[in-house]
Amino acid sequence: MVLQEFQKMRVRTHMRVPVLGVQDSGFALGYRFPNVMGLLERRMNTLQPNEFAAITGTPTGAVSLLGSVALGNTLTVTINGNPQTYTVTSGDMSAPDPVFSMANNAANQITAANLGAIATAQPTVTWPATQIGQTPQLWQLAFVSQSQATFTISVSSTGLIVPYVALAGVLPKPNQTFGDGTQAYGYIGICDYLESATALTSDLIKFSKADVVEFRGNELQLRADLYDYWCEHLAEFLGIPLAPYPPAGNFGGANTGLIV
Repeated sequence: MVLQEFQKMRVRTHMRVPVLGVQDSGFALGYRFPNVMGLLERRMNTLQPNEFAAITGTPTGAVSLLGSVALGNTLTVTINGNPQTYTVTSGDMSAPDPVFSMANNAANQITAANLGAIATAQPTVTWPATQIGQTPQLWQLAFVSQSQATFTISVSSTGLIVPYVALAGVLPKPNQTFGDGTQAYGYIGICDYLESATALTSDLIKFSKADVVEFRGNELQLRADLYDYWCEHLAEFLGIPLAPYPPAGNFGGANTGLIV
């Protein structure tokens, strides 16, 4: 699955990535494209549904499809009690990958049905856990919630395809309720909140004591440390170091000191 552009921008901000700029001659991505930054961009474009959910905080569902298909086979996906049945066509069977063709067409049908619980459905690749690095043998149908609404999924089929629910449309972790009642979902939501909360401490810097209330003199540093803590968690989740760019003068070149 692919993060939307504004979501990528928030990830880049929390990961301390400098502006990318527009594509320039001789560079694949703007005027700064060291290997590790490129790896971050690739990972934001090729997320598993559960990874997408954890980063965005959006309830996400997925149905895995294992096996092969034959003409006339059916796949029925039920969202919040509303079934959608797709029947394999001759066009699917003549496609280079019939299972992908079925998944893609089923996703389009489910999205067009406007079930209300989900915003979009899309096919995405997944790998069996025991065969990482080999040719993908599974496809998934991924479902993204509208707003923060959770949803239920069930699936059935006729024929050779074996479907199962790989990810229910539940509220993903991490999520956090803060002291002011604000609820933040996913790494982006939590980091966004903490970044803003750090900025708000500017209102209190000029006070050291008010009546019987004493403000923490190091509040700004404590909030900045907490924000950094969650940014580091995001970086660990993505497998990318914070500030993944080399020293000035070595952009994309040798001696960057970065290990991929």
